[in-house]
Amino acid sequence: MLRAPEVSVYPPTPPLRGTIVFFGNDVGFWQPHQELADFLSRQGYAVIGYDLRNLLKSNVDHPLVERNAIIGDSIARLMSASLAEFHGEKLPLVLMGHSLGAEVAIWAGAHIAQPQITGIVAMAPGGRGHLAITPLDFLSSALPKGPDSFSMADLVKSTSPQIRIAIVRGASDGYGGADPQIVAAGPGHVQKFSIPFAGHSLKRILLARYVVERALDWVLQMNAAPQVVGN
Repeated sequence: MLRAPEVSVYPPTPPLRGTIVFFGNDVGFWQPHQELADFLSRQGYAVIGYDLRNLLKSNVDHPLVERNAIIGDSIARLMSASLAEFHGEKLPLVLMGHSLGAEVAIWAGAHIAQPQITGIVAMAPGGRGHLAITPLDFLSSALPKGPDSFSMADLVKSTSPQIRIAIVRGASDGYGGADPQIVAAGPGHVQKFSIPFAGHSLKRILLARYVVERALDWVLQMNAAPQVVGN
């Protein structure tokens, strides 16, 4: 599965610290994602980048329950294959994503029990999401409202409190209106991290990567206490 064209593999610089399955956004696993994945791989993480577009587009016409099952099974198999690739089954597994990918990461954390997920780093999620890509997804002001859509706060409520969730947000990102509700939905296991001088796209990965790394450390409880950057 990891040899598919939609998958990018970033081997870790030893020793292996954990595995990150990193979901791209609605335009793919693009250059800023690739640069961040490369940076994290050099910190000791096996990073598996995943372009979601084909998976979501190819299943959009299925009935909702069937669509969710197909997508959930595909993501679970990707996670298992990612752990097996570098023999990381006994180390942390983190789901990471940007924008649409962040929403899918939170959805997966709430719906997929195996393999066990340690934490989630959600970069710039919207307040609502869906397992689809439509023309409206490319409009910055549009949030999904159909029967197939879901609230990020509701998903967080249904996620195990053993899974820490870091919301990473550019300081000027206009999608952050639901962040207080998302954080409040997971008291004690959700924290927000702010990236100065950044918007929704997070193109300036030089700024973003160190905040992402700090969020990842918190998710994995490597720091003695939660550290929140910004407001």
